[in-house]
Amino acid sequence: MDAAPNSLAHPGASWSPYRGRRLPIPRSRAGLTEAEARQNHRAARMSMSVMPMERVDRAMVQNDTEDFIKVVHKKGGTVVGVTVVAERAGEIIHEWVLAISNGLKMRDLAGTVHVYPTYSIANQQLASDYSLASFLGGRAGNVLRRLGGLK
Repeated sequence: MDAAPNSLAHPGASWSPYRGRRLPIPRSRAGLTEAEARQNHRAARMSMSVMPMERVDRAMVQNDTEDFIKVVHKKGGTVVGVTVVAERAGEIIHEWVLAISNGLKMRDLAGTVHVYPTYSIANQQLASDYSLASFLGGRAGNVLRRLGGLK
């Protein structure tokens, strides 16, 4: 399989092609790509977050540091799509399929405890990074910056 179908019957439908000679790095995808999300929704309401696997301890130990996870989400954090290019892409993707199918937000995944060290902890790291940035960029972050004398 070279490409995923453009129209998926289920929003959480995913694909993970067999790794053969033509596909040196495993990849998986669920939901919408960034381009599809910007076409199907108002582009201003869409955002994306990326987790380079070089930040994931298990990937570092296995020398799989050139890979990544890219999540497409609405500004409020609702996950609408994900692409995983990583050694364990077919295993990492399941949590994102659950999120897309159930309308979960990044903060929902950030609060999920993951086993360490595993590849899937990258999901929690990515969601936690997003959640922290959202928190610090909001009202609470403004209050904390004012209290700390930061701009």
